Amino acid sequence: MQNWIFTGISDKGLAHQTGGGACRSINLSGCYCITETGLVQLTRGCSRLTSANLAGCYKITDTGLTLLTTECTGLTSINLTGCYMITDKGLAILTERCTGLTSIDLTGCYHIMDTGLTSLVRCRGLTSIDLRGCYDITDIGLAHLAVGCTGLTSVHLYTCWKITDKGLADLATGCRGLTSLNLSSCYNITDVGLAHLAEGCRGLTSVNLHCCRNITDVGLAHLAKGCRDLTSINLHYCWKITDKGLAILVNGCRGLNSVNLYGCRNITDVGMAILAGIGRRMDFR
Repeated sequence: MQNWIFTGISDKGLAHQTGGGACRSINLSGCYCITETGLVQLTRGCSRLTSANLAGCYKITDTGLTLLTTECTGLTSINLTGCYMITDKGLAILTERCTGLTSIDLTGCYHIMDTGLTSLVRCRGLTSIDLRGCYDITDIGLAHLAVGCTGLTSVHLYTCWKITDKGLADLATGCRGLTSLNLSSCYNITDVGLAHLAEGCRGLTSVNLHCCRNITDVGLAHLAKGCRDLTSINLHYCWKITDKGLAILVNGCRGLNSVNLYGCRNITDVGMAILAGIGRRMDFR
């Protein structure tokens, strides 16, 4: 088994690489000079490739994904962070040829829309998806994931501003095995959405609600009742949270050990005393 890791390499350098037949993993993270030409040279003959990290290879386009997956149909993990020229078309080709994908990172791929998520339903074994910065994803896209990718355990939706409680309801209904959810800067999420989450995803251990400014103590009460396995929660700039909601949360989620309360201006010394007095190690900000 071979794992190839390259730093600062160009297409010219990749042209000299040989012996890729036994390669299982390629890491080109930060190799921003790489184009489709270099990618196809490197992966030629790599039919056994299962993992590709192309984070920061921003010159890669849909054509690159087409060339990559011509031979590498056994991919289970791919990181396309910052590959902002990738579109729904490229994602469709990727998922058509690599149906065994279990993890995909599309951070910063802001041309990906709901249509692209429709194609992901081919990957029934998908467990992790990162859509941070995919601004045009809506509830429709989440509904597709909830129907086709029911095995998801980790979903990142940072700055997916168009997501609402409706999308969260669909996700919680279809993906009941979720353990980690990032809703940072999803401004339209309210206590109603958290009620759906608490009802459907009882095994949730980590939730990020940074800048979800419509969340109140009522929402925390829902989590405290339904998501008792929570160990980490980010409430950064959740202005409506008070000491009362914090008390309900820590009493319901006995395993909670990390709380971010930065910018929660209604949390007082009383709230801090609650965290300090629960008799377990707590990391709070």
